[in-house]
Amino acid sequence: MTIQILRSPEEFLVRVKKVLTPYEAENVLIFTLLDRLRKNPHLFGETLPYFFWCEHEGFKGLAMQTPPHNLILSTPFDKELEAELLSLLEEHQLSIPGVIGGKDEALSF
Repeated sequence: MTIQILRSPEEFLVRVKKVLTPYEAENVLIFTLLDRLRKNPHLFGETLPYFFWCEHEGFKGLAMQTPPHNLILSTPFDKELEAELLSLLEEHQLSIPGVIGGKDEALSF
């Protein structure tokens, strides 16, 4: 599986709506932040947000971070993505102070 990194809130929102609409209640934070970031990508500072997307034989999961804030995981989020996402975060020297997500997803991460 390969995780794609996107930096555009608008592009990410288009993808998110296609897969997370059935899980909107569980992902309300992601939808709310994307709506605000779409209007102002620098809402949380100079650094643009990071959006992570994985689709391999169907949707596997997504995550986002507005540095220096917590990483937000989607519900659902495939546990197989964890190691690859951690490696990607390290490669891009992104510090993760904490994780927000569904109980199972966040505790597993």
